Parts: sequence; C-alpha cells; structure tokens
Amino acid sequence: EVNRETGRAMWSAGLCDLPLVDPAAQVIVQGDKAYCASRGLLRCISLSTGEQFWETFLDSVGDQWDVAGCGGLIAAWPRSSGGIGPRQVIWCDATSGQVVQRLHLPATKAMHVEQDELGVVAQSDSEVIAFRFSGPAITSQVAKRKN
Repeated sequence: EVNRETGRAMWSAGLCDLPLVDPAAQVIVQGDKAYCASRGLLRCISLSTGEQFWETFLDSVGDQWDVAGCGGLIAAWPRSSGGIGPRQVIWCDATSGQVVQRLHLPATKAMHVEQDELGVVAQSDSEVIAFRFSGPAITSQVAKRKN
C-alpha cells in the first residue's frame, strides 16, 4: 500500500512466487483481501497491511494458475500449457483457505472461464460446465457441445 500523502510504500508483500503471465486472470481482489495461486499454492493477503492470512496447497501441477471468486469461495485451476490433458477446479473457503471441493474435468486442449455473482462457467472444446452456489453447496451442470 502507498501512503497517499508522501507517495511512499507502507508495506510490500509477495503474493506469488513468480511473474504472472496474465495478472488480470491470476489475481482477484475481494474487499480488503487479494488472492493469487502460483506453483500450486493459493494465498490470501491483507490489502491494508500486507499480512498473509493463509496459504493452501492445491496441487503440484503447473506453475501458473487462474483464480475466480464468488460469494465466500475462491476457485483455482491450472492454466493451460497448450497440451491436451485433464483439468481440475479446486474450490477453497475465502476466509480459511480450506479446500471445499475438487472437481476433475475431462481432458481438453483449452478451458475458458467466466464468473459472475452466482457462479462460474467453464467452457472447453467439448463441454460447457456451470458451477452455481447455493449457501455452502456447489452444484454443477454439464452440457456437451455439438460438433
């Protein structure tokens, strides 16, 4: 954070372990907290103090991850490296970092993800998967794409 009167940095914190390839998709801000996943770790820091609230191990797959937030949950998934392979979306509690659910998706070349206040939609070359939130529950609906 920067002091508004002097322009000097008040604190500095490492949110990720490496340079991000697409920060807009790899970092989210909710209230006074920032979330980022890299090298299989999801971190939450305070935007007021730079203090790390928690760190959660997600998986050892991939260095670069995308994140999305909805309600009290944070979703994280490995970024596509261009190869075809199975994908997963890992949902964590935004307050504690505790893993709530791991969803394993079919093998796909690429996955495009969008979010809104109700949930997340993941689109692959073969499917559209909608994840919606109702209280603490996550429900999913899968639709196959027609070729």
